[in-house]
Amino acid sequence: GLPWEDVQLFVELCARQAIKDYDDHADLGRRVFFDRSFIDVACAVERLGLESPVGLESAMESRRYARTVFMSRPWESLFRPDAERRHGFHDAVAEYEALIQAYHCHGYKFVCLPEAPVLERVEFVLSTIRSMQRSSS
Repeated sequence: GLPWEDVQLFVELCARQAIKDYDDHADLGRRVFFDRSFIDVACAVERLGLESPVGLESAMESRRYARTVFMSRPWESLFRPDAERRHGFHDAVAEYEALIQAYHCHGYKFVCLPEAPVLERVEFVLSTIRSMQRSSS
């Protein structure tokens, strides 16, 4: 199921895993952060002109993540293609821009993480969430 060998199989596996991850964590009663989502998969399907995997459309209609989505812009200084990441930096930027549009189109609010060390990004996310909680109370 590698994207450079069979991209259709790859998106099917990603969709299945993203839906399972969502379902496995939906009723935990606490905050959960996902690195990727089934929205990412739907975006890839659209961008690449692939067949939508079984269950993806219904997941998009029946399951919702938190309204605010945190994302990082591709950082050229950190970007290094390797055996698992074969696409180039410009491909990563195009994917990022498509994801921003996809999340927006599905009703999510986008917050960009600062280009900062990991602990600073963690504090940024937590302080943003605390601020959102205070303003909604």
